[in-house]
Amino acid sequence: MLSNIRPIAPLIYAATQGLVADLWTVEAHAGARGQHIARDPRFVIVLGSEPSPLSLHDRTGEEAQTVRAVYIPGSVPITSQIAGPTKFEHLDLHFNARYLASCLTEMGEPSHLLDQPVYLTEDSGVLAIAETLAEDIRRGTAGAVLLDCLALGIVAKMLASRSSVQSDEPLRGGLTQDQLTQVDRLMRTEMHRRLPVSEMAERAGLSESWFAHAYRKTRGETPHRALQAIRVDTAQRLLEENRYSIADVAVMVGFADQAHLTRAFRTVTGETPGQWRRKSISEQDRTISDSFSQDNVG
Repeated sequence: MLSNIRPIAPLIYAATQGLVADLWTVEAHAGARGQHIARDPRFVIVLGSEPSPLSLHDRTGEEAQTVRAVYIPGSVPITSQIAGPTKFEHLDLHFNARYLASCLTEMGEPSHLLDQPVYLTEDSGVLAIAETLAEDIRRGTAGAVLLDCLALGIVAKMLASRSSVQSDEPLRGGLTQDQLTQVDRLMRTEMHRRLPVSEMAERAGLSESWFAHAYRKTRGETPHRALQAIRVDTAQRLLEENRYSIADVAVMVGFADQAHLTRAFRTVTGETPGQWRRKSISEQDRTISDSFSQDNVG
């Protein structure tokens, strides 16, 4: 719900699997404000060299904080205030939650970094990347690879300060963050084949029995269950692309056959791969449609 703010130019956007980037030019009058909640996580960056007019807070009663860039987890309500009258441009990145979490894991960062909002008052690095991406969107040159690279560059920069305070000290009897990162990377790069726990343990520099114990203590699940979850997560993204048969996807992510994938998929998601694919295609269409709604404006 928005008050005293309106778009003054057509929306321009670019999209890939798992990401929609849209560019808004808006006019705000005195007293401009809004309340927003989105299903999926998003990043909002106010463009330009002028001071940002955008202030946000995520709990009623808290003092609003002026921001240049903000990360908002899915389903987190946000209240905005804009110091009007003014005109400004902002770039919004709307991510599929599973895609964003998997990208973060591939960067070697824990997915829990996505659980809390991030507010940046000023960040020249984030702004520079956002301005570059915005210009490519304006020109129509933001292809899939460029869009993903620049958008994930913004993600990495905005989460860097939070990541830097994560300790590498292991939970007592557990694994260090570096060991978890090494094992997660092994699972993701080698999921297409049989991957025994002994090989994971070797990557972590531990005996098989101690590794299995330490992994479960740290992650709350067995290495085998974690590997199955990664396979299912990757299968979800391949199914969203709608380029491969379900049987081909099963082999690509390391399952013996389609029936094996279906059993594991239903255990994790409660749905069959076919049901997931149909729902995902419908949601992708709605995500692009939703990005045109001014409910997503700063």
